[in-house]
Amino acid sequence: MVKPVIGLTGPTGAGKSTWSAAFQKLGCAVIDCDKIAREVTDHAEVRQALQKEFGADILQNGTLDRRKLAMRAFADADSVRRLNSVTHPAIRKIILQQLQQFSRDDTVKAIFLDAPLLFEGGLEQFCTMTAAVLAPQELR
Repeated sequence: MVKPVIGLTGPTGAGKSTWSAAFQKLGCAVIDCDKIAREVTDHAEVRQALQKEFGADILQNGTLDRRKLAMRAFADADSVRRLNSVTHPAIRKIILQQLQQFSRDDTVKAIFLDAPLLFEGGLEQFCTMTAAVLAPQELR
């Protein structure tokens, strides 16, 4: 049986993680795209590509200086594009691996793809449905 894949999107602080955690307790798997995006910078090939794009000094004693990378990577639209061209393929690969893994797991009832940039990243194509989690600005 094909498991439903529900793409959750919405602004920061709106409650995507809260919804994901609730469904996880009900036997659903959750793919946390923000977590994957943070972890992917630990991969050697991604770090090398980031150094090539943003300078060798973004690594200090083997540790990524996230603040320095952010200052350079978010300086302008072209820098963001360069960052995304390095990180998005690696993120997408991990997401697809997790989708396959959870699809084969008989204990998983459905898969939630918690992705703030669901549509911007083209991830909606892997979803059977999508939902936006929204909350007023004053509650976030």
